[in-house]
Amino acid sequence: MADDGSVCVLAHETSTANHPHNPLCPLIDLAPESAWAARPMRGPDGILGELCVVIGGGAVGTRKAATLAGAGARVAVVAPVVTDELHALITAGTVQWIEARYQETHGRDAFLVVAATDDLGLNAAITREARRAGALVCDASSREGSQVIFGALCDRDDATIAVFTDGRDPSHARRTRDRVADLLARDPEREAKR
Repeated sequence: MADDGSVCVLAHETSTANHPHNPLCPLIDLAPESAWAARPMRGPDGILGELCVVIGGGAVGTRKAATLAGAGARVAVVAPVVTDELHALITAGTVQWIEARYQETHGRDAFLVVAATDDLGLNAAITREARRAGALVCDASSREGSQVIFGALCDRDDATIAVFTDGRDPSHARRTRDRVADLLARDPEREAKR
């Protein structure tokens, strides 16, 4: 946390340089083999207003786009088709839809590019091109290809819980998150405080 109380969007493993997009962030390691974990992206300087581009309009792209939009990012999704849930976010004006197949220019000027297609080779190409353009990258199909890893979030009125497996097993993270959410929902002390 910075002196002004702002929270960086990233949890860093090491402390070697300043974050190029958030001057209040004291830590970052840009080594390609280093993965960071996206925090519950709150605070005045997280990703608020930053352009985040999600390539892929399926279930994974939908989750990533919804998380980023909920954190205040400007989100653009590049995909020829999108899920109904993502279409609802587009219709509400929460997310911009670029109804097209991916082109290298789509990631230009982005703070973060998320490769969430069902094509492993395309995801790798997207992340390579986005890194060259200076963006942070999340390859939803490869922990090793990612600089940013999203946790499975449980966001309640009184608490936000994030479960991370460092990208090794996202389905396990989601199952664990769901178990914790179920426990919170059944907590009599929590209900009494409402």
